[in-house]
Amino acid sequence: MSSLYTHQSQNVRKTWVIMSVFFLVIVLVGWFTSEYFGNPGILIFAIIFSVGMNGTSFWFSDKIAIRSAGAKEADGNQYKDLHNIVENLAIT
Repeated sequence: MSSLYTHQSQNVRKTWVIMSVFFLVIVLVGWFTSEYFGNPGILIFAIIFSVGMNGTSFWFSDKIAIRSAGAKEADGNQYKDLHNIVENLAIT
C-alpha cells in the first residue's frame, strides 16, 4: 500500500533524475560545441548555465509555476467557501 511518504520519496528521486539528465544533456551539447569550435569556454559556460538553471528551477519552481499560471491571492471575504474548504483540508 502506498502512502504519502512513499510518493514523496519517489518524487524526490524523479526530481534528481530529471535534474541530472538535464545537466548531462546540456554539458554534452556544450562539450560537442566546444570541440567543434575549439573553444573550451563554451563547455565552462554550459556547465555554469546548467548548474544555474537547475538551482533556479529547484529553489524557485513554485514561484515560476504560480506566476506562469497568472494566479492571484483569493480574498478571504470574497471567497469564504474556498477558504473554509482549504482550512478544513489543512486541518484534516
